[in-house]
Amino acid sequence: MAAQRAGTAGLLLAPMSYQPLTEADVFELFRTLAEHSDLPVVVYDNPGTTHFTFSFDFHRRLAELPGIASIKIPPVPSVAA
Repeated sequence: MAAQRAGTAGLLLAPMSYQPLTEADVFELFRTLAEHSDLPVVVYDNPGTTHFTFSFDFHRRLAELPGIASIKIPPVPSVAA
């Protein structure tokens, strides 16, 4: 992989598309990337930009894939006291 040869230590990927993505689309994207890369993969959960919403269960499914190192999630909304 060119990124690895260039010295990249890991991959951060947000699921982006012009067309709405399904959970199956996103799972296959990360499964394929993790399968074909020796680099650790970080899932970037950014629904404001990607218009794809991850569920907690889907986070769990992705985290079980070999090669997925972390999931970067958006901040949890604060609760006013």
